[in-house]
Amino acid sequence: MQFGSKRNLSMMLVGAFSLGLAGVALAAPGHHSESRFNKVDTDGDGVVSQEEFQAQRASRIATVNVDGQPGLSFDEFVELREQRAKEFRERRVKRVFNRLDANDDGIIDDVELAARTDTMFDRIDANDDGALSKEEMMSHRWKRHHAGHHGHDRAMGYHDNAHQQVPPPPMP
Repeated sequence: MQFGSKRNLSMMLVGAFSLGLAGVALAAPGHHSESRFNKVDTDGDGVVSQEEFQAQRASRIATVNVDGQPGLSFDEFVELREQRAKEFRERRVKRVFNRLDANDDGIIDDVELAARTDTMFDRIDANDDGALSKEEMMSHRWKRHHAGHHGHDRAMGYHDNAHQQVPPPPMP
């Protein structure tokens, strides 16, 4: 494959931009998709025209195209992807923060953290004895890992699959 060909370059740029706008088209209502849609729908008519779509693409590419040459170099493409990843992380962290900040004062205080910790403890304490055994902790960690959440739960911005019936890991 020749990276210098116009066709390959065009396909790479379309792919990069499509990844960026896929969230606008596919994100569930109520998420950040509405604000992202509104950014692309610059005339506010409720639909994204071809021109608006192309203008958004050009704007995103212009932010990383430091050499001013047509298309993106590998380093510029990496920067574009890193920008998207940073935006995603910031949105996710904001959702988590807002969930933990129960009184919406912009601060997660000791009471809010304690409520979160108590909820986690109760969830892990499978036999409700008020203490966490090694088996309960290992089982909870294993369940979270196999649910695809790597130790995070709903309050941390993920769906709650912790109570699915998953066999515990074998004990060593």
